[in-house]
Amino acid sequence: MGIDKYKWLPLAALSFVAGALVLIVQKQFPNPQLGMATASSNYFRQIGAALGSAVVGSLLATPLATLLTPGAVVDPGIRPAALRQGNPAAQHP
Repeated sequence: MGIDKYKWLPLAALSFVAGALVLIVQKQFPNPQLGMATASSNYFRQIGAALGSAVVGSLLATPLATLLTPGAVVDPGIRPAALRQGNPAAQHP
């Protein structure tokens, strides 16, 4: 296993840095603009999280189509009762 078990470490470090990034943004703006700066920072962080999770989801789902066997696709004509009885000839009406 070796180094593979520590692949999650950069993500954990990033979560600790997120709080410091909010403080860095807040220190760059004067008090009247503090709410706007914090809201903008949170908004763009949420947009980045949504895009990031969409990219990771597509990367994980893409090889799934090649890994599924052709028999894993459900045929809408199959009756569940016929499958329970184990009669392949009675699957389609």
